[in-house]
Amino acid sequence: MVNKLTSTKTQMPYRFYTLPFCKPPSGHKERETLGEVLMGDRIESSGYHLQMKVNEKCKILCRKEYTQEEGR
Repeated sequence: MVNKLTSTKTQMPYRFYTLPFCKPPSGHKERETLGEVLMGDRIESSGYHLQMKVNEKCKILCRKEYTQEEGR
């Protein structure tokens, strides 16, 4: 799961996928509690699959080439 992103330049948090990150195939969004909504939390699915007590090497989630506009 991923959450909001904060910035030192603004007071408002960003939704994780408003930035050009690799999105998981299913755009499943978790239901938030009232407290999460008031705090600005936006819980969404991630493409990462983690397991406890399993040794794994680095894996590539996706490859993406960014445009100059996305890099700003």
